[in-house]
Amino acid sequence: MDKLNIDTEDLSLIELINIFLKRKYLIIFIVFISAILSVFYSLSLPNIYTSRAILVEANQKNTLSSGLGRMSSLASVAGINLPAESSKTKEAIERIKTYEFFNKHFLPYIELENLMAVERWNEESNTISYNKKLFNQAEKVWVRKIKPAIPSSQEAYKKYKEIIAISEDSITGFVSLSIQHQSPNIAKEWTELIIQKINSSMRMENDNLAKKSIDFLTNQVKNTSLKETRDAITSLIESQMQNLMITAASESYVFRVLESPIAPEKKTSPSRALICILGTILGGIFALAIVLLIHFKNFFFNDSEN
Repeated sequence: MDKLNIDTEDLSLIELINIFLKRKYLIIFIVFISAILSVFYSLSLPNIYTSRAILVEANQKNTLSSGLGRMSSLASVAGINLPAESSKTKEAIERIKTYEFFNKHFLPYIELENLMAVERWNEESNTISYNKKLFNQAEKVWVRKIKPAIPSSQEAYKKYKEIIAISEDSITGFVSLSIQHQSPNIAKEWTELIIQKINSSMRMENDNLAKKSIDFLTNQVKNTSLKETRDAITSLIESQMQNLMITAASESYVFRVLESPIAPEKKTSPSRALICILGTILGGIFALAIVLLIHFKNFFFNDSEN
């Protein structure tokens, strides 16, 4: 029993080294296999490219909220409560993340297979190959074994959330928007699409609200006889008409592009060198653990026989 305690609890560094040296060929073999497997695994992973845009708030003083803010005193004279000015940037960031924006303003303008079935991108031919178990490229049909074969919009939304990143710098106020994809060209196109659609969709909402405000204010003019109130409402109508004209002529309603997205030449991931290094290290740890298990198994087995 004393011998057992010494061997199992009081192993010195020299004793451990001797144990490993006795099984050095086994350790080398396991580490070699781990390194080879790590190389093959890293090479099997497709390159991922990230296209990024830097955006800044458009700062249009002619938006509906700011226009109404300037006319708030006149609105008070007219007895009309107007909405307070809100942050269009923060609203736009949250909208981009939503399923509604994805379903209405993103999904209809892309090819679903480019989101859900891409296997890798060929740089030389600039072509995309698809997972044959998911999508038949020749016939342009989905062949997934699960039903329905065509991925639903909610499935696609989950993938959308994985590839998109958007954040606002709390100090500068700049907004970073990026898309990751196997194809750098698609990453660029989709980043541009999101910028375009968030600007156009929020501009349309602004225009619709402005038109409703004009209709409401026009009816109020007809129903009041006080000159001060009529003048105030007329000024509000003129402000909203001006708002409609200016926003219609500008593409940058919420965001102005400070740095346009590009099709990157260098991949973002995977880091194949890091994968190989980690795989080799893990293989070495596994090899040492195996050697220790063999050593103690043999020891206990021999001791029980004695």
